[in-house]
Amino acid sequence: MAIGMISLIVPVFLTALTVAARTGEEATKRSQAILAAKVVFEELEAAGAGFDSVFEMSESELDNWPTIADQYLALSEDGLLLGKLSTEQYENGLINFGSSPIFFMVKIVGRPADFDTSGGDARSAQVELSLEYPAGAESTRRESIEFISVVTK
Repeated sequence: MAIGMISLIVPVFLTALTVAARTGEEATKRSQAILAAKVVFEELEAAGAGFDSVFEMSESELDNWPTIADQYLALSEDGLLLGKLSTEQYENGLINFGSSPIFFMVKIVGRPADFDTSGGDARSAQVELSLEYPAGAESTRRESIEFISVVTK
């Protein structure tokens, strides 16, 4: 009888451990995504203000602010920006950027904000970030964590 009880309890216990491990892994990814999103929003603000940024916006792009063409970035596990990706790299997936492993693929979409938060001449963009993983998978097969913020030029 005791062996029968053990044979019933062990699979349930192992299943619970597996679910707990997956939940912990998801929580870690979400925590990392929050920090990574902060870095990307700071880079966008720098670009909108005309400072050096990974986005390297041209004068015409700055003039068209807050409409931001879709852009794609690679981020490391600790949230460092590794660089910009082409549309093809983003869609097909990429494991490494140079010699650095990619943890998140980032898709950025911007459009004029529905409201003005600046109170002056500045223009505001509603920016949507999609941090996606695993980076090596095709874009249609990735999990994503979404962020929306307003960035002012």
